Parts: sequence; C-alpha cells; structure tokens
Amino acid sequence: MRLRIIDFLRAAAILMVMAYHCPPLKKYFYWGWAGVDLFFVLSGFLVSGLIFQELRKRNTFSPFNFLIRRGFKIYPSFYFYLTVILIIQYLNEIIFHNPSRLFLEQILAEIFFFQNYFSGFLYQSWSLAIEEHFYILLTLLIFLAFKFDYISLRPVLVTYFLLFVTALYFRHLQYDTPFTYHDSFYPTHLRMDALFFGVLLSFLYHFHQPDLLKVINKFKHPLWTLGIIFICPIFYFEVGDKFLVVYGLPFLYCGFGILMILLISNPQIDEAISKIISKYVYQIVSTIGVYSYSIYLWHLGIPQIVILMIQKKIPAFDNTMLNILIYFTLSLSIGIITGKIIEIPFLKIRDKYFPKPIQTSI
Repeated sequence: MRLRIIDFLRAAAILMVMAYHCPPLKKYFYWGWAGVDLFFVLSGFLVSGLIFQELRKRNTFSPFNFLIRRGFKIYPSFYFYLTVILIIQYLNEIIFHNPSRLFLEQILAEIFFFQNYFSGFLYQSWSLAIEEHFYILLTLLIFLAFKFDYISLRPVLVTYFLLFVTALYFRHLQYDTPFTYHDSFYPTHLRMDALFFGVLLSFLYHFHQPDLLKVINKFKHPLWTLGIIFICPIFYFEVGDKFLVVYGLPFLYCGFGILMILLISNPQIDEAISKIISKYVYQIVSTIGVYSYSIYLWHLGIPQIVILMIQKKIPAFDNTMLNILIYFTLSLSIGIITGKIIEIPFLKIRDKYFPKPIQTSI
C-alpha cells in the first residue's frame, strides 16, 4: 500500500528541481535545488524503512535481497538513459561534426557511480551516486548491528551523530576554498548526513511509533513552526553561499524531515490536501511523484535539446511561456513514458524473482 502523501512529497521535490533547472524560472525558483535534499530525506526514511519493517516483523534481514531489489529499481532506468545520451552524443559528432569532448574516465565514472568524485558528464547523476553509496553503507551498518544484536535507538543516534559531525567537519574544511559544485556540494561524505537523518526518523517511526506520535501530538504546532523556520535559509542564501553549504544544509534537511514526519503521521493531512487542491489535482501530482525517478533522469538533456533545435530553426523564437511549457511537457512525458516501459517492467521482474520479504505499508 502506497501512501499518497509520500508520492506528493516526491512530486514536490522533482518539480522544485525542474523549476530550478528551467532558465526562465530559475530566478524565481533559485531555491529549487533543495528538492534534492528533500529526496535525500525521503530516501533515507523509506529505504531504511524497508529494512526496519523486515527486522521488526521477521527478525531477520537479507542484505543480498535488499541490494538486488535496489539495483532493479535504479540501474535499468539509469543505464537506459546513459545509453540514449551516449548515442545522441555520437550522432551529434558524426552528423554535425561537433566533438563530444567525452573521455573514457567520464563514462566509467557514470557507469560505476563515482561521478560525484571523478567528474562524469551527466549533470544530475551526482545525487544518484550518493544514494548508491548510501545503500551500501546502510546495508553494511544494519547487517553488522543485526549480527551483533545491537539494533537500538542509542547506536542509531550515535551513528547519525558521527556522520553529522564528519560531514560538518569536511564541509568546514571547504569553507576557506572557492566554492565549486563538484568539490563543495557533490561528494558523498559531505551529504550523507541528510540521508541518515531520514534513517533516524525511520527508526523512530518503526520502533518507537507510540512515543513519536505522543511527541508529535503534544508539540504539533511548535514542530510545524520549527520545520518551516529550518528551511527558510534557502530563500535567503544562494546555493554557493559558504554559510549555507557548511551550516545551512543540516537545518534544511532537519526542516524537511520534521515536515515529512508531521505529514506522514497525520492521517487527516491526506484528506485535507485533497480538499484544498481538489482530488483530481492531488492525484495528478501524486502520479508525478510515482515516476519522479524517471522524470529526474530525463528532465535534463532532451527537453533542452528540443528547445535549442527550435531556436536554431526559428532564430526569432523567444517565447518564455512556450519554452517553459515545452520543457515541462517533454520532461514529464518522457519521464512517465520511460517509467512505464523501463522502470515498471523491471520492477515486476524484480518482484517475481526477488519478492518483498514483507508487504510494506509505506
């Protein structure tokens, strides 16, 4: 059973990122990059939740099954996208005699998910590398904790705190160096704490839900206020600001995490949103969330190529609203279509040969 509010949050994250990458909208949505951090918190919460539910209900955990199922989710869509982009690069070189300027090291970095350390050529794939590294580290940590019978709140808190301090330390080391996305924003060790904050919330949700709900009900309004305050720096600081990169990111993902857990823990929220924006709009937005991974892959590349081709054919073409319409229509359409023909079929194969250990509720 899927929670519609989760898909709604996924849709919010991908639409934020798309608006940030759409040139006519970027000056208004300069904060849209934070959608990736919302994805990180959601991933940490949901992915670790799969393991925690298995541990809670079956008192066992299969690292192999978990990683295989993650691979079926991530790899087919990504490698299909990578193949298409490489073919386009090759045709561009052959037909239009434009050198691709791609090196083997860049392609290998993309293939093996090290593009956030060794420069790849896909602008958006750095975050996928972080998630891949997170899956492996999470699996290792939980496997060791389970083996030594040490799964409890204290080690989870200590693990998150150590990762937070490590990330903060390395981000602080970058403080006196010129900001670059590749060195200051993309490395896994600088961003992993966002995912593990989601893990911490997931542990509380699955193993200490009564206490968590008691706190939420008691401090509901202060928590809403705190969550909103924590995400406010993104509206004031630009992404390259040193303060935001070093100290603002923890506030951001904590704010997203607080708001996420408030939304998930309140069953009336789903009905309230449905009434406010209408159930049809809510359903459409939630559908975007279902295919958010495929949309994230395809929102950069082909839509921009199409717009550039139109501008080449029609030099006078400079219709801002039409550009925005083309960009969002193509990004969403291609993402949903490839999701249906690539992602969903592979997920069905996954569920046939590597079934879920349990039926999850999120």
